Amino acid sequence: MLKNYLFKKSIFIIKLMFYIPKKDLYLSNEDRHNIYLHKSRTVAITYLDKANYMRSKEWKTMQKLWLHQKGYRCQMFPFLFLGQHKPKGGWYDNAVNGRYAVHHISTNAYRNLGMEAIDRDVIVLSKFAHKWVYHYLLSFGQIRVRDQKLIKFPNPLQMAMNLWCKLNKWVKAIVFIVLLTYGI
Repeated sequence: MLKNYLFKKSIFIIKLMFYIPKKDLYLSNEDRHNIYLHKSRTVAITYLDKANYMRSKEWKTMQKLWLHQKGYRCQMFPFLFLGQHKPKGGWYDNAVNGRYAVHHISTNAYRNLGMEAIDRDVIVLSKFAHKWVYHYLLSFGQIRVRDQKLIKFPNPLQMAMNLWCKLNKWVKAIVFIVLLTYGI
């Protein structure tokens, strides 16, 4: 009975993983210009200008573009919808959606500030995955990167999670089915 219940739940989660929101990405002329600036930049922004860059319209536009490229999904938990893109009606009513964070995955990513690429330098995560899983659980309670003194950022657990986030959703679905099937 428990296996049957877990099987039904796994089917539900796999359906969520492969649902693609039918939402076009609307880009204004300013957004297009910001994307052009981002893609044509040849020199990275200095770390001192990081705070200004993270508040800029260019950064906001790139977040919107990366979120769209990842299908409005958390890369760590692909069954979580991000933003306001949860489907309406039917079996999707039980789906979870929420806020998101674009996360720089290594110190090398900060060397490419202003020239980031999705999956190479940044990943899209839900707020829960970003704050509690990545920056608390995998950091051994050290929420800020600069507080990770014992093992430098990214530590081996964070590197493993970065690899998981870069995996194809088909591979994640297979791993998920195997874990639920064998009760691990």
